[in-house]
Amino acid sequence: MAIVGDSFKLKKLNSYNLIEETKFKSGNQIVIRKTNNTVNDDVENAIILEKKYYKGTQLLKKIYGFDSRITYSYVFNDIKDEICKCPNCGYTAKTEEFINGCSYCGTAYNINYSLQSLGGKEHYDRIIHSNKYRIITLIIDLLISFIVSFNYIYSTSRTFNIFDISKILVFTILIGLPLYYIFYLLDVYIVLYPIKVYKDKQNNKQRLFWEKMQQYGVIKDEFFNNFNYELNKYYFENDNNVIDYNIIDYLDFNYTDNKINVLVKIRIVKYVNNKIELEIIDRKFVFKQTEKVNELNAGVNIIKCYNCGSSINAEVGECDYCGTHINYLQKWYLEK
Repeated sequence: MAIVGDSFKLKKLNSYNLIEETKFKSGNQIVIRKTNNTVNDDVENAIILEKKYYKGTQLLKKIYGFDSRITYSYVFNDIKDEICKCPNCGYTAKTEEFINGCSYCGTAYNINYSLQSLGGKEHYDRIIHSNKYRIITLIIDLLISFIVSFNYIYSTSRTFNIFDISKILVFTILIGLPLYYIFYLLDVYIVLYPIKVYKDKQNNKQRLFWEKMQQYGVIKDEFFNNFNYELNKYYFENDNNVIDYNIIDYLDFNYTDNKINVLVKIRIVKYVNNKIELEIIDRKFVFKQTEKVNELNAGVNIIKCYNCGSSINAEVGECDYCGTHINYLQKWYLEK
């Protein structure tokens, strides 16, 4: 069972008195969670449909467009008394202590990446919530309806006068109403098909990448656990204005010299001057592989510092030479 861990983000939201409301689609069910705990529906392997950010009761921003291949799970109330071990730092406690993330290291590990194809989620994001597609569909609809009406009236009328022009306009509206619905549905296939083909190619490329990584002993879930933990630290600790970030798409993976390069399309959510600002960029992150200790043995447990390469005791948690913080169960670190 994957458990939510958003403690980095929650601290930032709380510092600005902001509330995040997230709408998920779990199977055929729509569920909602709010960071102020007024709504905490159970979530298992769900995709995000939308997020809303509030200042008190005031809606500041609503955002859409989330990769439907990224799924999320949140702790269930009926297992809150079970014992859970953080896969990132090894902290062990009751599951209820992990509702807002590991209380020791703050890791987020409720996120999974699958290779599912795109479906209705893309229609939800790109058409239902996009005025652009609605306007384009309306223009095409009216244009075709006008051409059909004009040809029919012009070919059947003995004389072409102002009355015929008015009939063309009326017919255009009457024909356009049912046609608009048809064109609206066709957008799903016309607009999204090229996107689906492109994403399916990405899926296959990334599937082959992770299959190849098995020969190097790289575990996919382990990498994504460390990836999300490191990005949480990077964005929430280095920029006071950042209140959230979303991976819109994983564009490419590459492995060289015990490093994994990840190219992502990322949306950074900032709170500036009482407003929510969005920044969408393509960004490459480089993760270095280092030694890890699955269990601490009696005596000194020596590992390599991923930042400077010095040999240090895993129990210390910090490099004596460069001061870099190290979790002894973490294998992948964001390159400085």
